Amino acid sequence: MDKVSLNIGCGENPIEGFINIDCIENEMVKPDLVLDIINQKLPCEDSTVDEIWMIHSLEHIEMHKWQFILEEFRRVLKDNGTVVFSYPEFKECAKNFLNNHGNKKTFWRATLYGRQLYKSDYHVVPMDSNEIKEILEIAGFYRVNHRPESDNEPYNTIMVGYKDPKPVSREAVLVKELHLSIGDTVMIGDLI
Repeated sequence: MDKVSLNIGCGENPIEGFINIDCIENEMVKPDLVLDIINQKLPCEDSTVDEIWMIHSLEHIEMHKWQFILEEFRRVLKDNGTVVFSYPEFKECAKNFLNNHGNKKTFWRATLYGRQLYKSDYHVVPMDSNEIKEILEIAGFYRVNHRPESDNEPYNTIMVGYKDPKPVSREAVLVKELHLSIGDTVMIGDLI
């Protein structure tokens, strides 16, 4: 069976071997599939996708719309399927902008606000890895880790997580902790 990989928000950078998806198609953006991930479900059956990449595109989507997107990712990903995000780390880019690092003020402004070449080319969320990690964990992803995207671009972050085949809600964790704190006997297996 072939591996199914999605590149969502491909923009001008389609990836060979992936299904490249974007919300627009124009002279610069030529996706395999035009789909508005904010309002439309992915045309994939449940648990059929191996990996989803969003390379420099999550920061273009209002944060209140992320829940729908992450639920869709969980729906289509196979158990332990991979989700990969990359984005400009807001505090690093802001520091570089304020210090005019490398005398590239215009470049640093674009890392904060997008290039603004077309409607969806604006950054609308300041990306903070600690916050995004927590959001992914709440959405049912585990082993979420992040690091600088490369040595040449330490201001960009790459984050990887995996679809948890047995997600545990925060409420369930609190209930279990509460039971432990009042002296109930709970088996280790019950906590997993």
